[in-house]
Amino acid sequence: MQSPDRRDWLLLKQYVKAGSPAAFDEIVKRHVKMVYGTCRREIGDPHLAEDVTQVVFLIFARKAKRMRPGTIVSRWLFKTAVFASRDIVRQERRREARESKAREHLSTIHVDPIADRPLETAVNAALSTLNATDWEAVHLRFYEGLSLREIGELWGTSEDTAQKRVSRAIARIRKTLTTHGIGLTAASIAALLTLETAKAATERCFETVIHLVTPQGIAAPVAGVAHLTKGVIRTMLIKNLATAAAVAVVGIAGSGVVIRSAASATGSVRSTASSPAPPRAPVVTGNNPTIVIDPGHGGDDNGGEFAGLREKDLDLAIALKVRDEFVARHWNVVMTRSGDEKPSVNQRAALAKSSGAKYFVSIHCDALATANAHEGLTIYYHGGRARDSLFAGSLGPAMGKTALYHSVRIESDSKRFSNGFGVLRMNTVSAVLIECGFMNNARDLAILNDSANQAKVARGIVDGVFNANANFFQPNILRQTRYTIRTK
Repeated sequence: MQSPDRRDWLLLKQYVKAGSPAAFDEIVKRHVKMVYGTCRREIGDPHLAEDVTQVVFLIFARKAKRMRPGTIVSRWLFKTAVFASRDIVRQERRREARESKAREHLSTIHVDPIADRPLETAVNAALSTLNATDWEAVHLRFYEGLSLREIGELWGTSEDTAQKRVSRAIARIRKTLTTHGIGLTAASIAALLTLETAKAATERCFETVIHLVTPQGIAAPVAGVAHLTKGVIRTMLIKNLATAAAVAVVGIAGSGVVIRSAASATGSVRSTASSPAPPRAPVVTGNNPTIVIDPGHGGDDNGGEFAGLREKDLDLAIALKVRDEFVARHWNVVMTRSGDEKPSVNQRAALAKSSGAKYFVSIHCDALATANAHEGLTIYYHGGRARDSLFAGSLGPAMGKTALYHSVRIESDSKRFSNGFGVLRMNTVSAVLIECGFMNNARDLAILNDSANQAKVARGIVDGVFNANANFFQPNILRQTRYTIRTK
């Protein structure tokens, strides 16, 4: 029996040599469920996912002649679906931002915030790490719907061997999801891959996509799909042109963050905070960094308690939203705790080193003796450590831009304790501890105990880390032990 990859390649050759619509239709029939499912996970909106599915197959039809022998068509389609979905999400967000200036809250196409779907995007990330054999096992079993016996016959092996290979692939997906802080059983992952795609949606996609190729050539898609396709192809071209330049500087990028000299800094912190914001998700050269997120307290340590609320619960709620936002932006995230555990201070700090993390962010909520005497957010760095003060300096303006707080303070941890915070003192990577507000301040508590505001705090933290990673540091922090951004 002919292998699926070989069959795909023969169909591709038929399409390229003879312009065969039948060969193109067969490729679409075999892979439309996988492409649509991938787009749906990345985007969220089912109707836009259908449009992006058309975009993927249009790009496939146009690039088919230039595909190298041996290309695994299903993997090419998967990777293109992920790339196109992410690029179109960026296109739609930019468009919505432009429209909101003139017509607030108006949008003709709804793109679900990726940060609200950490599981879905993490599944795509896990699938992208599979080797060729594991990818084929998953594709045959869950996207083409073959039985284990049929897969064994295709591979020339037994049903039992096919079962072992599929199980191994699921185990690898599960392991990758765990690194994103997502725990699922093998059965849950299998069910997710099997049931993820609505039959009606894939049938609509198939009927639409097969009309893109006719005996006369590639047909013109509807205007909206044509516009999206043009944007994705443009991004692909820019990315290809940038690759050579990225290779030239990869040694520099891999060696760490370039820090501007403090002597070159002019102007006040206030003016820096009001300057135009850098791109929300700047491109990271090479593999995406790893960050450790540390929800404070846990277990028998409740932290502060006020109005029936426990700090450890608020810390975790905010930290999980920070995690989801990083996962959505395709960073590697390690959590010191994802439930009500209580790792030691040493364990929290050591995790950053053992995981190869670049950054460490500890999430807390503050509380002092007198109610309403203090308010606002405070970012602590370990005193005398220039790297950490620069990291804190990049977070301050981003947190100020959330417009939630009257003030955002950046302080050395020696202001609180002579030896500083242990989780910062013992850390080996760029580390900060963020007190996200005062539980015994009525205004701050309203922020801390509201899910929508927690999400804004999380996005501010993530934007600040992205600023740091893109070298948008505030070097004048080196000359101060504290500064405050007045936001109101």
